[in-house]
Amino acid sequence: MEQHAVIEHHATMEQHAVIEHHDVIEHHALIEQHAVTEQHALTEQHALTEQHSLKEQHALTEQHALIEQHVVMEQHAVIEHHAFHHALIQKHAVIEHHAFIEQHALAEQHALIEQQAIIEHHTLIKQHAATEQQALTEQHAVMEHHATMEQHAVIEHHATMEQHAVIEHHASNEHHALIDYHALKEHAVIEHHAVICQQALQEQHALTEQHAVIEHHALIEQHAVIEQHAVTEQHAVIEQHAFIEHHALT
Repeated sequence: MEQHAVIEHHATMEQHAVIEHHDVIEHHALIEQHAVTEQHALTEQHALTEQHSLKEQHALTEQHALIEQHVVMEQHAVIEHHAFHHALIQKHAVIEHHAFIEQHALAEQHALIEQQAIIEHHTLIKQHAATEQQALTEQHAVMEHHATMEQHAVIEHHATMEQHAVIEHHASNEHHALIDYHALKEHAVIEHHAVICQQALQEQHALTEQHAVIEHHALIEQHAVIEQHAVTEQHAVIEQHAFIEHHALT
């Protein structure tokens, strides 16, 4: 009964470990999903900011063009009004106006070059972030694979130790074998609590088979006792018949 209780306690602790492991996996998945959601939100916000900046720049360009057109119209009116008296002034104003237009064109070209450089820089940053995230995902998968392999090795070692304990239990004196078996079971429980087991169902199946072996040995021993009692009773009946026949002959 004590051995059966220890087996049930061991299976219960293994099921709890599986539940805790699943909770940890779900927690990591929620953290990764939250990080991806935040990254998508930042990307969309950056795109909206760039679109808003382009709209503002386009509006300023149109406003500047209207202002330039208005200035040109005013300059043409002044030129027509003062054509005779201000020919030199008109020529000088036209030269300055062309210089201003060329300077403005150069400034716009420089702004476009800088904007393109900023866009390419943001693209490189996004690509670098995606590469790092992929590397972290692959590293996480490798770490989980190594952890699974180590846990599987611990499970096999644990099953071997339990099988050895059963063999020693049936080969030694019953009292000392039970003491050694309980000590090995306690040691196995301590090792189990040191490792998060992902193969709990396999280990539970191994324990079920071990429990069946123990029950089979118990039935064999019980059957041997029953046969011994039957032989003893048969001997007693034979002796009683011999005694009756002896008295009958006497």
